[in-house]
Amino acid sequence: MSRELDEQIARALGYETLWADGGFGVTLYLHDSGAVRESPNVTANCRVLGARWEPLRVNGEVREYHVRCAPAWSDRHEDARMLEDEIERRALIDRYLAALDDVLGVNPYTDDEVWSLIRATPKQRARAFLEAIANDQP
Repeated sequence: MSRELDEQIARALGYETLWADGGFGVTLYLHDSGAVRESPNVTANCRVLGARWEPLRVNGEVREYHVRCAPAWSDRHEDARMLEDEIERRALIDRYLAALDDVLGVNPYTDDEVWSLIRATPKQRARAFLEAIANDQP
């Protein structure tokens, strides 16, 4: 399932994750367990950018958690682009391209390989991302 792949990515990027039912089915969230709610509109210790307090059901119990929805890295091209931006930031482009070649099962330096790279799905990009950063944890 794609969301499990997204959870692996979130953890590899150093995020805490939380599966919760927020009323629209079970959703993967990025979670800041260290956030402190000082008042209804103020959050201290916010590490998950764009997060907010949400009433969520986890294991049958409703509580407020400091979360934001996890990007759909393995389902949406726009979100998969974030992974490639991170690959570029970490200077792992060669490693990522080799991993993407492996995921796609193509031989490098052919027209078919170039076309496959251009047409890679978000899921294929997500798998290559995980492979490329496997030995380069932040």
